[in-house]
Amino acid sequence: MKAFITYLIASGTGLMLFYLIDRYLLQRNTMYSWHRGFYLLAYMGCALLPLAGLLLPDRISVAEVLKIPGFLLDELVFVQHPANGVSSAAKLTTFSVTDILFYIWLTGSVYCLCVTSIKLFRLYNTVKDSTVVKDPNGTVAYYIMPEGNTPFSFLRRIYLPLDMTDKPIFKNVLVHETAHIKSLHSLDLLLCLPVMLLQWWNPFAHLLLRNMRNNHEFLADRSVLCNGADRKKYQYELLSVSMDATAGYLCCNYQSNNLKKRIMMMNTEKKSSLKLSILRYFTAVLPLFLLLAGSNLLKAGVSSPSLRTESDKPAPVIRQDSTKQVFNYCKVRPSFPAGNNALYQFLAQNIRYPKIAIDNRVEGKIFLSFIVEKDGSLSDIQVLKGNYRRLEEKDLKTDKTTQKVSPETIKQAEKELNTEAIRVVKSMPKWEPGKDADGKPVRVEFRLPINFKLQ
Repeated sequence: MKAFITYLIASGTGLMLFYLIDRYLLQRNTMYSWHRGFYLLAYMGCALLPLAGLLLPDRISVAEVLKIPGFLLDELVFVQHPANGVSSAAKLTTFSVTDILFYIWLTGSVYCLCVTSIKLFRLYNTVKDSTVVKDPNGTVAYYIMPEGNTPFSFLRRIYLPLDMTDKPIFKNVLVHETAHIKSLHSLDLLLCLPVMLLQWWNPFAHLLLRNMRNNHEFLADRSVLCNGADRKKYQYELLSVSMDATAGYLCCNYQSNNLKKRIMMMNTEKKSSLKLSILRYFTAVLPLFLLLAGSNLLKAGVSSPSLRTESDKPAPVIRQDSTKQVFNYCKVRPSFPAGNNALYQFLAQNIRYPKIAIDNRVEGKIFLSFIVEKDGSLSDIQVLKGNYRRLEEKDLKTDKTTQKVSPETIKQAEKELNTEAIRVVKSMPKWEPGKDADGKPVRVEFRLPINFKLQ
């Protein structure tokens, strides 16, 4: 999940940079075709480039490996009731900030997907009974909808309300929507849809999409004017068309919320030189290089799991046992027979709370380290660190009173906790060994926290 959240942040940052460049460098530029390419490059680049690192060969240098702690298993909490001798064990699964962010994102994405599906369903209901008609020249086919709808186009189809076909505005509307379908503007919006579902939380993604839709309208308006329409008359026609949101953002609406800007851009003369415009667009691709550089960080985030440890000293990642290397990263990680759930069931059934620790109210959190060998057997089982404490009588749900205990007895109880933790790990059956990128078995280090608790 951490890698996915990192990807979302990297992709979202790229969209933010593209929007800022568009807003302050390209907004008044009238090279609309170039601008369309800029928007597509922004969305596709921000979606794909942060993943580039994941497509590279899986190589990890010794310097990188030295920063990676061993595979850390979930903590096992073993609870013992001193009064009745009843014990229980459970795997402690932490719910990190990353998990919370992921589920918030997932909820928003599902909601956006539902809203989009509803809009498409409404669109279908609007056009399902439409009839196809060809224009007088026989070159363009369009579909007649019930009255009261706004003209729009989607992919290769133009949809017009029945009450518009006999109005003077009809010709310009048809030219406008024909420009949309010939240029496949709806395809641009469809390509951006997955990115918008990923980036629903990012205001810059929505602002950039709004600007891209505006640019589509600028291109279609230019086609109408190039077809011989009177500029002022056409602008008044735009104002006369009523709005309707049925089509949703996947379609190209003839009328939209950007009328003021469309009219301004129609009245804008080309002031920038071609060379200056080209220079601006080449400058606009700088965020792509930043995203490509950031993809290496994303790969590092995927390859190096974020692990928690309470050890005061960083544990070594590669150790030498005779001539055999011990790795804390491999392509296929070792696994307990039948999976992790079976591992914790095994531990819960076989672990025993030492009697001396129960009698003297000693708890302990033991951090174990062990190596899964090439044949799946376990070796080098040791205690990395132990955190211990002696409970007060008021902390226990028992009426039993105890006498004063010597420090030597406490130390012995702590030692017994360590011994029991090591014993239960030694009793495990063979694991499925880890494998490197070539499929060869390798020795891999694991860490397991076992928490002995009294209740």
